[in-house]
Amino acid sequence: MAKKSITFKNMNKEAVNSLQLFVIATTQQVKENARHKKVVDPIKQKINSKLQSRQEAIDNGMSYNSAIEKFDTFEETQELRKLNYKHSEIMKALNETIKKSYEFLPENLYDSYIVKIEQSKNGLFLTAISQFLENIGIENTTQAGVRNLATQISDKIGVKVSSLSTIQKKGTFTSRLTTQQFNKLFISVYIDILSNANIQGFTQDEIIKLCNEDSKTEKTA
Repeated sequence: MAKKSITFKNMNKEAVNSLQLFVIATTQQVKENARHKKVVDPIKQKINSKLQSRQEAIDNGMSYNSAIEKFDTFEETQELRKLNYKHSEIMKALNETIKKSYEFLPENLYDSYIVKIEQSKNGLFLTAISQFLENIGIENTTQAGVRNLATQISDKIGVKVSSLSTIQKKGTFTSRLTTQQFNKLFISVYIDILSNANIQGFTQDEIIKLCNEDSKTEKTA
């Protein structure tokens, strides 16, 4: 009987390193968003308070220029711009780290996903999954093994709720994922599969440990 399981432990070091960095960077994005919100929210509230006071002063007869001078928001606005720029640079670096894991995805993987969900044809998707496994160092897989993995992945990757504009233009309430959404979800699902299989470097405890590491853009394999 053909062996149905995939030998995930045969992944090459480059793939393991890239996937672990994906875990770290994805977690750090969540932490960075929370940190940034905590810092900028009080500044935004201060700006809004001044703007409200400014409008009330104008409504009560104060001249426009005098109200602007009394309830000036220049300092807060400048500080907000600096914080937003710093945040965007941090997120940009983390996004670049995340995208490195996409280098292992076959070029036709996304297109095969489109064919699968729109035409219910699995052939191209199975071929792409097989190529993905080869790209990360897992070779000599059986057709049954590839089909089993493809099923595990496709069960968790589907469509999204359409935006209002899409519903109004096309009359459809579901839409396919964008390329970036698909890539990130695909890698996330694959890492969960590794974790559920207790693959070294991706066990639940190791994933939690990676999630608690400081922000990095490089990691020694």
